[in-house]
Amino acid sequence: MKTTSKHLARSLFCVCLLFAAPRAWALTSGDYSYTVASGAVTLTGYTGAGGALSLPSTIDGNPVTSIGTNAFRSCNGLTSVTIPSSVTSIGASAFYGCSGLTSVTIPSSVTSIGTQAFYGCTGLTSVAIPSSVTSDVIPLIRAA
Repeated sequence: MKTTSKHLARSLFCVCLLFAAPRAWALTSGDYSYTVASGAVTLTGYTGAGGALSLPSTIDGNPVTSIGTNAFRSCNGLTSVTIPSSVTSIGASAFYGCSGLTSVTIPSSVTSIGTQAFYGCTGLTSVAIPSSVTSDVIPLIRAA
């Protein structure tokens, strides 16, 4: 009887920990896939046609604070991207291979840009990196 009670108590404890732990949920809104963790949105994917794109500053009432790794990878239809001031980080390879991208607007709220964020964006001739960015920006842009 004691053994059964111990197993039951351990099982209940594990279930409680599982539900109490903070998590990021994979969600979609329009053409965007994203996660929400601690009330902040990270864009993780895009399925739209492209063209000139202004990223949302909020989704379902939560601020968009990050563009995740590979979020827009190989979205060749993108021609320009405007990033909202709610965003503070751009993940590694976020726009990797977006060969149609010719302009990107990065606000001063961005403090971190991951490696190869714009690698293979052969249409980009220049990108203004705000002085607020503290990450190493040398390997951000190279032709593929």
